Amino acid sequence: MITLYNKQLILVFILCSEIFFIGCSNGNEPDTIVAPKVNSTTYAGKLNAYDEFGKEIDDKSGFEISIINSNPVIKGISTNEEYYQVNNVPEGRHRFQISKAGFGSYKTIEYNMTNVSAPYLNYGTTFMLGQVSTSVISNIEANIEGEKIKISGITTPAGTSAQPRSRELFFSKDPNVSLTNHQLAIGTLGTITSSFNDNLNSSDLKSRGFSSGDKIYLVIHGNNVKASSYIDPVTKVSVYPALNNTSSNVISFILP
Repeated sequence: MITLYNKQLILVFILCSEIFFIGCSNGNEPDTIVAPKVNSTTYAGKLNAYDEFGKEIDDKSGFEISIINSNPVIKGISTNEEYYQVNNVPEGRHRFQISKAGFGSYKTIEYNMTNVSAPYLNYGTTFMLGQVSTSVISNIEANIEGEKIKISGITTPAGTSAQPRSRELFFSKDPNVSLTNHQLAIGTLGTITSSFNDNLNSSDLKSRGFSSGDKIYLVIHGNNVKASSYIDPVTKVSVYPALNNTSSNVISFILP
């Protein structure tokens, strides 16, 4: 038996159905908002870690690899193994930074990250991360003997056979030579005493853009020769991640 109440429900249903179909017939379907699909991939690679004396460190855990300028930060943390990876990297062009307290950080070039069929992608390079140097260089001098340029100075703390201390020499024709303002950088092997003597040939500098008679300025920083240096793709400036920021005195000499 159809009651009055049931008749009212049926009438309401019919009216709603008519309104819906009228709307459809007029092309006034409600808009459907579909969220854009964002594909993602994996950034992965290998890292080597060294103490400031160039000895490889077995424990490679705790290095953070993150997408530069990502918000919120998209990152991965290395384990005790030599490999790292960052998951859920959105498609697009990204730069990455790898860092750990006490170590020099490294920033990559820009990669075009795309989602492909491979489940695991190795876009990365092998990073060589080194502890920041604690070596301070002082009292440097340059002596010319024929075609030889002999650079001497003091390293503090002193190096030992177990803990050799390295440095980076920065040359320029600009008296304001520095780690960010130079024409040539030369890394040296570790010193095992408090003093060092580096012998260069004038031809070494002439082949790198200098000429006989040039007045050349030199400054030296303690460095970790195992740490990868690179040219920042944005600033175009050479970066020495494990360099000691304390510089030596600046000296000059005339290139023979």
